[in-house]
Amino acid sequence: MGEKMTLEVLQEETGGKFVPKVGMTFTTLEDAEKFYRNYTKVADFSTRVRSTNRKENEIKNQLITCSREGK
Repeated sequence: MGEKMTLEVLQEETGGKFVPKVGMTFTTLEDAEKFYRNYTKVADFSTRVRSTNRKENEIKNQLITCSREGK
């Protein structure tokens, strides 16, 4: 999954399941937020933003992690 995926394409490829995979990318930050919001409901845990990289005030990538990471 090297190419950026829209939420709709990702859902088609996974049969509507929200299954995260290493290296996933999304077309928009909103698609990533929707994906993980739905995934965490199914998996019964919460997430938080660990880091955000910006270039000229535009978000380039964001690391989302389990809210219990490191505890």
